[in-house]
Amino acid sequence: MKKILTIKEEYEDKIEVSKSQFYSFLIPLSSEEEVPLLIKEKRMQFVKARHVCYAYIFNSNYKYSDDGEPSGTAGKPLYELLNKNNLTNCILIVVRIFGGVLLGAGRLLRTYVESGLNSIKKANKFEIYYEFLIKLEIKLENINVIKGYLVKYKYEIKNVIYDEISTIEFYSSNDVIKELNNNFYGMILQSEIKKVERLREYKDE
Repeated sequence: MKKILTIKEEYEDKIEVSKSQFYSFLIPLSSEEEVPLLIKEKRMQFVKARHVCYAYIFNSNYKYSDDGEPSGTAGKPLYELLNKNNLTNCILIVVRIFGGVLLGAGRLLRTYVESGLNSIKKANKFEIYYEFLIKLEIKLENINVIKGYLVKYKYEIKNVIYDEISTIEFYSSNDVIKELNNNFYGMILQSEIKKVERLREYKDE
């Protein structure tokens, strides 16, 4: 099964080829609306840049741009890098400051790929997965019984609020409310469940 990966912070790298400088940036995205702002930021940061090429994937949406480079030499290869490395919810930007020497389409493509890949290799990646977040309301005198059960069976408890009507929240890979109601009949006053996106650290194989 294909893993879906993302990042939580920005990574960058720099290479120089025939006097042209290539600065690559791999940046997390929380929405697609951030993209034009990030491109504008890089243009302001690198005022001498002739090209600010990019590709991004956000959920099921994607877009890429050669920004004036020969068609297919920058934006699409950067997108393919993200796709090949199963990365989503991030943007890969490569800024080129022209050094006066034309590289030719083949060498230019390889350079953009090398530049983008360098930032990807540096990145600490996280796998996106989904679990249920379950919330239970319980009378105070019963909460330690249910909490003990969750601890025993290694459920990850997110939060516990002790009150006359207490609350406990925990994560589960499946809907265990029916099972809990059967095990603790009458103790659980109310329950809620929602599916949530979570991250866990991923190590390159």
